Amino acid sequence: YLIKKASFDLINLAKAKDFNQLLSGLKGSIYHDIIKDVTVLENGQVDFTECEMKLRSYYQNYIYELANKGFKGQDRNQLLNIFKVQSDLINIINIYRMKEYFKMSEEDMLKNILAVKGRLSTETEQALLTAPNIDTFMKVLSKTSYGKGLEGMKEFEAIYFENKLSRLRSRMSKRALATSQSAAVSLYCAMYLLEVEINNIILIIEGIRYEKPQSYLEELIIYN
Repeated sequence: YLIKKASFDLINLAKAKDFNQLLSGLKGSIYHDIIKDVTVLENGQVDFTECEMKLRSYYQNYIYELANKGFKGQDRNQLLNIFKVQSDLINIINIYRMKEYFKMSEEDMLKNILAVKGRLSTETEQALLTAPNIDTFMKVLSKTSYGKGLEGMKEFEAIYFENKLSRLRSRMSKRALATSQSAAVSLYCAMYLLEVEINNIILIIEGIRYEKPQSYLEELIIYN
């Protein structure tokens, strides 16, 4: 199914052994131009996180453009709001990971966040990036609408941070699905909530496979 729908030759791309061959497989598609300037080191290694961020940024900007061109009034505003929330949460999670686990500099973090404007102000995003430690990061976040929507933010363990943000996004999607009169908004939210269900099933299967306790899985499941 995907072979017929893709804008590039999936079979040819699957044969790629290095980054240059991957670029060759993407020739003629928009994706080639997006990642063609990613630096390749002498040993052939590539910063694939940078590739991911470039592609994600393109995708986010693309759906913004679709919403602006294809919808008007309240429908457009609601769609853009949902997309901006998605962009913000991706960046918040990425900044948190880079600070907590990789101790990255601000310069390096800038390369690994979406180049997309969400609902967060430029000042707030800058404050999150420059926070000297996780405690300061959390204080800045607590003053945003996202921080205020996190239950027990001061008490939860670091391992559950991303989970709590995902639960917040799930609650927002469920609320939009129940209240919006826009077919596009309803469809987008329904697709996201169905994706959450699938990920929950995968999580439970993997948890059983690795003999994780039920209490541990309950903490990681995204409830709608």
